[in-house]
Amino acid sequence: MITHIKDGFDFLGFNIKRCKHRPRLNKNTDQETVLIIKPSKKGINKLKVSICNIISKDKPIERIISDINPILRGWGEHKRVSYHSQETFITLDHYVYVKMMQWLKRYKGSKLRKISRYTLSTHTRKWNWGLSTKLKILNLAEIPIISLRPLKLDKNPYLIDHMVYFNKRREKLIHAKFRRAIYKKFKHLCPGCGESLYNGELVELHHVIPKKIGGKYSMENIQPLHQICHQKVTYGK
Repeated sequence: MITHIKDGFDFLGFNIKRCKHRPRLNKNTDQETVLIIKPSKKGINKLKVSICNIISKDKPIERIISDINPILRGWGEHKRVSYHSQETFITLDHYVYVKMMQWLKRYKGSKLRKISRYTLSTHTRKWNWGLSTKLKILNLAEIPIISLRPLKLDKNPYLIDHMVYFNKRREKLIHAKFRRAIYKKFKHLCPGCGESLYNGELVELHHVIPKKIGGKYSMENIQPLHQICHQKVTYGK
């Protein structure tokens, strides 16, 4: 089927559409229209059905957390390649909040007491559904959006004078791939505090064996630590 770009189309879970330029949302452009790439409504509705099936009244919160976190993390990691996904993440976090409030009605007693029992606050978010910092429902809005840097149009990969630019881009891609592998190795948790690496803090790569005594930049010798945890490890000794 052929459609106009202004009408939009769905592709690989995203809706691609050209919309009228809104200066509040798209500042760095002088075009009349801008390309909007955001999660498709079909994908969002499918995720909502999965969330609704997981957050059922007969499940304890520990079971809900173990079932819902892999789905939310996988969906968020796939959709974070678009700048416009952040709005959708916030909307879905509110949907999880509504469903958990409905789940809370299964227990008798004061509403305020029930909320305080199954929620906790962190330094990045006041409302977290769970029992501890290690056992809580993942917030999609805390997953960082990937900002893709477009190629400079005046650079040519076949010219020797421009090879430095493309070599630097290649090095950054390799470094990003290595960082993702390190995150996955540690299950996206900070070894220092046990909290999620996506809680809004800066994440630094720590050498277990320092470089000055021969420590290598390898999977076996690198740990992802929050900036504060990294400072505690480095200067606490």
